[in-house]
Parts: sequence; structure tokens; C-alpha cells
Amino acid sequence: VWADDAEALRRDDEQVLSNGEPIFVNEHVQKSHRGDATLSVCKWADELDGEPHAFGISFVIESPS
Repeated sequence: VWADDAEALRRDDEQVLSNGEPIFVNEHVQKSHRGDATLSVCKWADELDGEPHAFGISFVIESPS
């Protein structure tokens, strides 16, 4: 669904994986179930099945009415 935004979202993931520090960012996505939206996101690095991964949790802070 967020293919148009994947590169920007992946950059934040790569930052977390490269420095190991959590980040708190606002990310803009298009074509969400609410249309365009701005998300408040916390991302962090951890392991899953012995492999490093970026994890995150987000919530919508702004979307069109």
C-alpha cells in the first residue's frame, strides 16, 4: 500500500540498524486507509530469529478531514 513511500520509510529503518539507537520521527504516507497521513513513529533495532531487524510503532497524528 505504501510503495510510493517505501524509500523514505526504509531510510529511517536503515538509520536505526546502522547506529543501534532508537529514533522518534514523523513520517508521511500516501494511500493509507485514511488517505494521506502523517505518523508519529518510534523505531528501534533488535533481533528476530538471530537476524537484526528494525521495529517500529506508530500512530496517526494528522490526516485529511
